[in-house]
Amino acid sequence: MARTRVFISHAVKDKALVDAFFDLLQTGAGLTPNETFCSSLEGMGIPAGKNFVDYIKEKVQHPDLVLLILSPNYLESLFCQCELGAGWALSHDMIPIVVPPTKFSDLKAVLTGTHGYRIDSDTDLSELRDQIVSLLKLSAPKTARWDAKKKQFLEAVPGILSKIEPPQRIALKDHQELQGRYDEAVAEMKTCLDEIDSLKTQIERLKECKDRDEVSEVERDFSDEWEQFETLCENASKLGQPLPAMVIEAIYHELSGKAGVPYGQQTWDEIRAASQEDYLHVSGDNAVSVNTEDPKISRYMDALNDVQRFLNGLDEDASFNEKYKEEYDHRPVFTSRKLWEEHLGLLSHTKW
Repeated sequence: MARTRVFISHAVKDKALVDAFFDLLQTGAGLTPNETFCSSLEGMGIPAGKNFVDYIKEKVQHPDLVLLILSPNYLESLFCQCELGAGWALSHDMIPIVVPPTKFSDLKAVLTGTHGYRIDSDTDLSELRDQIVSLLKLSAPKTARWDAKKKQFLEAVPGILSKIEPPQRIALKDHQELQGRYDEAVAEMKTCLDEIDSLKTQIERLKECKDRDEVSEVERDFSDEWEQFETLCENASKLGQPLPAMVIEAIYHELSGKAGVPYGQQTWDEIRAASQEDYLHVSGDNAVSVNTEDPKISRYMDALNDVQRFLNGLDEDASFNEKYKEEYDHRPVFTSRKLWEEHLGLLSHTKW
């Protein structure tokens, strides 16, 4: 399939006008349907089975040129305004084409300073054709053919416009609601574009990474504190899953510096079982220590140390601390048993 070079942004109610306008450009400027997206025209719109909104969002991403058919129906359409906003946010080449009774003074702020053309002007149409041919490097048909087609189009425009249904005015309350939804859509689109830019930068930095530590540094730079914490805890908890619960209990005591002596027959049975699997060491005076040379334990403790470094690196007045306390009703302190039970795989029933 040919790449979309031209995106024609228009109101659905203006289909007849847009159809005649594209026919003029095809005959007089050499523009082809295969390289043009126009949602209302057969063969240039949305394929069967495709989601309407998603497909238009895809097509508006990378055209060489966006033609804006600015009619009264266009200016009243929330969806058209989103297309206009997307073209502006993505810094595409855009050419406004004004349809009467719309005037240049009616154009929105994002088009201020953008040179436009009147669709019912002989001179404007010729200048528009020259600009399109130049921008897209098209092989335009001979001028005589263009002049004949242009004259035919201009004669047909009044009749076409007289048959187009004008926009329906809506109540102020409804307008304000739609304006709010539009503003939200524009804000959401800006957020998405910012995220795309951030991801592109992150990808470029990841390409330059030489080891795991450098990758982790990039990930920290592009994540907020809450995301970093959740990711670190999920990784640690996952690495701790293959270990017996009593081993995690012993690791907690070792890393947190909490005093405690194992008691109870069941506890010691589990400790001895873990010792037989070479996870724990038990000395002659029943002191329990962790075998940090075991690969599973080593990986788990490395992940726990990442969590500890993250928590120790937070400022006391960091917003993360308040959010955490509100969410879990205890402080985000690495030595806290509550934190280990909530996030790091420690079980309450194994407590010494």
